[in-house]
Amino acid sequence: MPESSEPNALGLTIAEIRRDLARPETYYEQEYHLRATLGLRLFLAVRGGEGTPAQLDEAITELTRARVLLVAERGRTRRADVLAKLAEARIGRAAQGGPHADADARAFVAFTREALGELAADVLLQAGSDHGLSAALSGAVLARRLAFVAVSAQRPADAVADLEKGRALCFKPLPCPGASPSSSTPQATPSRPGSGAPRPPPTSPGSGRTEFRRPCRPRTHQTHPSGSRHPRPRRIQHRCRSMIRRSPAVCGARR
Repeated sequence: MPESSEPNALGLTIAEIRRDLARPETYYEQEYHLRATLGLRLFLAVRGGEGTPAQLDEAITELTRARVLLVAERGRTRRADVLAKLAEARIGRAAQGGPHADADARAFVAFTREALGELAADVLLQAGSDHGLSAALSGAVLARRLAFVAVSAQRPADAVADLEKGRALCFKPLPCPGASPSSSTPQATPSRPGSGAPRPPPTSPGSGRTEFRRPCRPRTHQTHPSGSRHPRPRRIQHRCRSMIRRSPAVCGARR
């Protein structure tokens, strides 16, 4: 019985989202949210073994439409996730063969680089060190995927360039909110007051290995009178994201 109930649940979810798409829009990003949700739900169902190849095509169609809405600035949430899943869906269909396998493989590279650019914007416009670190680690995963495809295609220069993009995200300084810029990285402690000589890091007894202490994180956060911890004008965020996405040094050339 559980086997038959899962496809029914998936079909009910798809039918409900399609009914919402047929209704008049009640807010500006409604179509993007619905198409992104539908495409992601279909893709995850196919990846989990519930869906069919036809539903993979449908997922690609809906995620592609969601990407068009992203380009038109009609969506702001889950940008990197939508692009990354669209890239995964295209490379999954390319692995099945067919007349569009080469185009799907090229689209995987292009959309993964776009997702990497969105993550670069997240790191730049981060709302805290934890969010920036999570975005940087996700970017490193995407960079490894691009490098693997480049190596498989015997393009070592592209592989090195893609890995450098991921490394640049991971090594970007991530300061703690409310802390001074110098407190985000470990510093050598002077041996005594007034001494200019730094004290060497401590070592573990009997191990001979150097121990580095994690920098302290402030317990309090600076809060804006409006209630937001890190308020930023929305227009400035959109302009910064657009500039980063168009930068070849961050997300590579689009095809």
